[in-house]
Amino acid sequence: MSNISRWTASCWMGSATGRIDIEVNAATSNGAIQQLKNVYGAEQIRNLRRVRTEVSGGSSLPSGSSIWIASILGCGALFLYFTPWVLMIIYGGLSTWASEKLTDQSVREYTDTPDDETTENQHKKAMITVCAALLLGGVGFVQGTFINKDLNVEYNLDGKQTQVQQIKK
Repeated sequence: MSNISRWTASCWMGSATGRIDIEVNAATSNGAIQQLKNVYGAEQIRNLRRVRTEVSGGSSLPSGSSIWIASILGCGALFLYFTPWVLMIIYGGLSTWASEKLTDQSVREYTDTPDDETTENQHKKAMITVCAALLLGGVGFVQGTFINKDLNVEYNLDGKQTQVQQIKK
């Protein structure tokens, strides 16, 4: 892997165009000068300088830490805007997990068992899991709605203008 640098220079392109700034990618300053002359047709090159160095073969994606920060901020924004739905999914998922542990039967086991082989006990355990997911998912939705309304009022996200009245003495 070779190091590719970004070079910038002020180039005279002739009397019709004048002086313009051009950026090129090259491994060396000589490679940048050749590109500026041969590719862009620069007649005179001034103030050639390296802007940044990149390792070729790598991706141009942001660094890992900035991806994590963007992901955390994005999840936070999704939580703020879709609080009822997020809490409904979390509560429903957690109640499904807990009921699977309590009944000692997973949803996958129940759905993979052929209909003619399922027992009454398996149906009861599946109903416990479904009822728990629906009930606690609903609780999560209601709690999320209350949280969302509180946030809207506190940060004026509901779009209602706060009225200010002048008090006369």
